[in-house]
Amino acid sequence: MAPMTDDVLRDLTVSDGSCRDVNLFGVTRAGAERLLAWITSQFDSHVGDAYPSRDQVQPIEAANFAGPMDAGYSVRGIWERGSTLFDQLQYYVVPEHEGDGFVELTFFPQDIHLAGTVAPLTTWLQNALTVATASGVMVRFENASFDPTWARRDDREVIIAIGSEGER
Repeated sequence: MAPMTDDVLRDLTVSDGSCRDVNLFGVTRAGAERLLAWITSQFDSHVGDAYPSRDQVQPIEAANFAGPMDAGYSVRGIWERGSTLFDQLQYYVVPEHEGDGFVELTFFPQDIHLAGTVAPLTTWLQNALTVATASGVMVRFENASFDPTWARRDDREVIIAIGSEGER
């Protein structure tokens, strides 16, 4: 049974020591580049890095995600001062197998503005799925707390799921 809208809204906005991860699956490098460029256009500030190996870090510009991803590097960064939905959004992109990758976008409850409805986020997720030509997207809890006793109030980790990977 799908969770009620009020439960989803609460799960997205309650400050409980966890952040929320938006995971997109089956994303090609070209799809990840389109997605990151699309999201960059929604923010005033961007800082990012590419990781050719565990011991190396290279700064990347918002307009140049493709080079590091084509080389098989992981990329990560943060956008700040968003237009309407998010104040801040972090990203992490990992190339997985032949041409596919994994994109994770992270926000904290205080950084999302829903005005009492999940509709803006659902629309944004659908747009992200389309822009990235991803096979699925899900929003889930992620423990960002240093408290080892932190635990969810219930067994539900996934808050929203759209597409084939998200429906597992």
